[in-house]
Amino acid sequence: MSNLVGYSIVALFVIVMGLLLLLKVYLQTYHPGKYWYIERPIKYLMILGPMFFLFAIGERWHFGENFLPSKNPDDLAWGPFHLGWLFAMVIAIIVVSSGVKADKANTKRYVFGQLNKIDFTVFQFGVLLFGIELYKQLIFLNLYEGLANYHWYGFPLQFCSIPIFLYPLTPFIKNEKIKEAIYSFISIFNLIGGLAVMILATGVYTLQVSISIHTMIWHGVMVVVAFYLINAYKIGTKWRHYLGAVTVLFCLIVLAQLTNVLFHYIGMKFPGPGDFDGFFISPWIDRRNMPILGDIRANMIAGGVPTLIIALVFPHIYFVIFSLTGLLIYYLFHFIWKDVEKNKKEKALKTNTL
Repeated sequence: MSNLVGYSIVALFVIVMGLLLLLKVYLQTYHPGKYWYIERPIKYLMILGPMFFLFAIGERWHFGENFLPSKNPDDLAWGPFHLGWLFAMVIAIIVVSSGVKADKANTKRYVFGQLNKIDFTVFQFGVLLFGIELYKQLIFLNLYEGLANYHWYGFPLQFCSIPIFLYPLTPFIKNEKIKEAIYSFISIFNLIGGLAVMILATGVYTLQVSISIHTMIWHGVMVVVAFYLINAYKIGTKWRHYLGAVTVLFCLIVLAQLTNVLFHYIGMKFPGPGDFDGFFISPWIDRRNMPILGDIRANMIAGGVPTLIIALVFPHIYFVIFSLTGLLIYYLFHFIWKDVEKNKKEKALKTNTL
């Protein structure tokens, strides 16, 4: 695909999304609730818009020599493409987080009365991620050609893939303690994963424009939703937020390792699933996908440590390191919230004094 065609599709996408947004705002402003049967399809067309865009450009559009002379996708980091997405992420954080107060006060129920506004917002982000992941799984990972040709390394059970399940499903959980624990996990650990990719941006790009866009949308949304829930639930104000988050983390690590074991033995009979490396903790794969942790696993395998020991010990090392990192994030927001509360009290005291 030529740049002319690619940029034309981008322009068309922006125009269509802009018109849909204007129509939605017009209906909500001048005919609130009257044309809901038009507003709802518009809303979901906008949410699924990125998916349609990715399918439109497909695998045909690549970063050319004019944009990327080195032809090395890692050189996209801190270039115009990367900086543009960072800017978009910051704007999205501000816009979405600024609506938290109104969303908490909103008494309207959504999805057949099942969700409040906070849950519905998370659900909508889940629909967005499901849409763009559908493109990645079908086209980039070859699922459309059948399981025999599927690239199993991309099976969506990685640390950063978890939002595809958590965002659309967690809002429907009735048990508030479980829901808060998962939202705490999203706020703390999804923030870590999302920021790591959005800021470092090394080894995450490809020459395919569509997948590089997918990466930026995906991890940018992880950060946006994390900040939204931090504000909505005041994550960091209660110790149970951290305990709930690490409990969910531990459960997901166990699930990932059980899946690694299952896929490894399936892969011994059917080629493909054995390539899966969930959470990058498989005891059979020595790829160095993560700094420090990747080296530890590779050295354990190279040193002849029994597979069973690696399968049991390495996930615990992974859990401890991530838990400590999560603890830093928790305390960061803990002190931020304390400072906010202190300023509120001082302001209230001054007002009463006057």
